[in-house]
Amino acid sequence: MKSNNQKGFIGIILVLIFALALAKYFFNWNIIDFLNSPEVIAVFSYIKKFIILVWEKFLAGPVLYVWNTVIVGIFWKYAVIIFDAMKGWVDGQS
Repeated sequence: MKSNNQKGFIGIILVLIFALALAKYFFNWNIIDFLNSPEVIAVFSYIKKFIILVWEKFLAGPVLYVWNTVIVGIFWKYAVIIFDAMKGWVDGQS
């Protein structure tokens, strides 16, 4: 059974569209003009710089270490072993 958090995604989308239509009709407010305003572009630019800074200073090293050591180092080794075993079995069946 689904919880209340998982229900009504389509309903939320429809309410959002309806609210934007009402805002356009009554207040002549356009979401596209709002998102293209210099203030909003400046905020998005600041958020982008923040995310890049956090990635470069704090996350890139640990994430790349885990990727290279765990994913590539361990899983790739076992994937090659499994592939070689399958290749040997297939060649033996021919």
